[in-house]
Amino acid sequence: MLSTRRIAFLAGYGRNGGTLLDRTLGSFPGAVSLGELRFVWLKGLERNESCSCGLALRDCRFWREVFDLAYGGFDRIDAQAMIKLYRTVDRTRYVPFLASPRRPAAFEQRATELAKRLLPLYAAIAEVSGAEVLIDSSKFAGYGWILSRLDGFETCTIHLVRDPRAASYSWSKSVRKPEVAGIEALMPRANPVSSAAQWMYRNLAAETLQRGSARYRRVRYEDFARAPRQQAEELARWLGLDPSARSPFVSYDEVVIEGGHTQSGNPVRFRNGATTIEIDNEWQTKMPRSERMVVACLTAPLRIRYGYT
Repeated sequence: MLSTRRIAFLAGYGRNGGTLLDRTLGSFPGAVSLGELRFVWLKGLERNESCSCGLALRDCRFWREVFDLAYGGFDRIDAQAMIKLYRTVDRTRYVPFLASPRRPAAFEQRATELAKRLLPLYAAIAEVSGAEVLIDSSKFAGYGWILSRLDGFETCTIHLVRDPRAASYSWSKSVRKPEVAGIEALMPRANPVSSAAQWMYRNLAAETLQRGSARYRRVRYEDFARAPRQQAEELARWLGLDPSARSPFVSYDEVVIEGGHTQSGNPVRFRNGATTIEIDNEWQTKMPRSERMVVACLTAPLRIRYGYT
């Protein structure tokens, strides 16, 4: 039993394997996988998109119990007001303010208000799930800074990085969003220059969480994918869990992912049951050489420091 409830916050750039790591860690006893909870107000309450259990958020028993306990029900919290408040605080451009010990008074007031409104949500999730470690793969560093303000929780940041060329290739592909019912919705795409720039500043922003978190650990997606059981069990122990009690792994690379209630993220969040984790190097053969060179040049300082040659 942990003395303090923990939020394991997965930070970094998108398409970095965060959803898979989130679901894997959430399958250990004592943990719960939440997905990208930062988007629950827009994608969950406003759009009523699907939970990973397959039901729309407002029809999901788990989230109904959470919002009943936290706010008195879905309709007792103003989703639009939450979205507007986010946009004045939780942007990557505001990370220097959040990371600074001295902030403009008006900004500090908004950041404090956002944390105050989020606290009942995370407290209710812990109560309803019975979990001691909440896995949140929202990725945006600004959100990680807000979570570090939640009373009664200890925020542990897992800064997940992936080769920028692999991330850029992933962002170039058309991927269907199964959580949007009735239409053929696709995940956002980005060109190589845009994805390279975002990879740089999102990872630099994530590094600031070394100062804002109770614990911080950088993990390379490639290392996790090559030795998933070893990496996941090390992270579980680091978070205060006991993987020896009942590991979800049945072999060094196969994990049994339990049904959960994640909100937003890669379509892999809808995958349950036995899952083989393996490295995805499709970019090495299918990404145009010119695009690889552009991304490699634009990301060179961090790419090399993170061990990508």
